[in-house]
Amino acid sequence: MGAALSSIAVATSLMIAPTAAHAAGGGCIDYIKNGWNIGVCSGDNGSTIFADLYVNVRGSLGSSCYVNIFIVNSSGTPVESRTDGCYAGHHPAITYPLNGKYHTVGRVVVNGVIKVGGSSPTTYK
Repeated sequence: MGAALSSIAVATSLMIAPTAAHAAGGGCIDYIKNGWNIGVCSGDNGSTIFADLYVNVRGSLGSSCYVNIFIVNSSGTPVESRTDGCYAGHHPAITYPLNGKYHTVGRVVVNGVIKVGGSSPTTYK
């Protein structure tokens, strides 16, 4: 039992509380529409924004299907983007230097029509 408590103490001591130097905001928001369920997310490490997307449930794939992930600045201008296939699960993050306010925009496009889309909470420094 002593070894278990020591492991917990070590693990707890490794946790670092956020400081004023870290950015704020971020998180995920789920969007459900047309048989699709996606999570649009943003996060940061204090100097870089990470924008990712989760396809939780897939709707119809049609004959053409893709996912867009954008990092958008406070003026509404996309500053980074990627297009993926419509596979289920986690779509890895795209990144951009964090020097203002940004959010992630994600969407699923089937046969040229946006089936579901939305924005993450804002991440800012």
